[in-house]
Amino acid sequence: MKKSVQKLFKGLLITTVTLLCGFGICAVSFNLFGTLTENEMKLFVALDVITLLTVGGVFYYIDEKKTKSRKKEKEFEKRHMQRVERAFREYDGLDMVKICANSNDYAA
Repeated sequence: MKKSVQKLFKGLLITTVTLLCGFGICAVSFNLFGTLTENEMKLFVALDVITLLTVGGVFYYIDEKKTKSRKKEKEFEKRHMQRVERAFREYDGLDMVKICANSNDYAA
């Protein structure tokens, strides 16, 4: 339940920011519409599109990096647990715990 609420909040936040940015860009464009030449308007629209694509690309890259990091962490944890289970099976886990408990060599 907690993750779904976080996803909902994140989605609403992204939607709100996108709408506000879009509104701001449109407001500036329409206010400058009468004062700019046709070529200046084309350049301005191109800059708007490039800016939006750049910002979207940055956020997409950040999201993909987080997803990749989480996936890598889960895979590492899975491999670690497999190694621990294999060690306990190979060396009879109870004997290993007894050896570590009775030995002062392993004390920190």
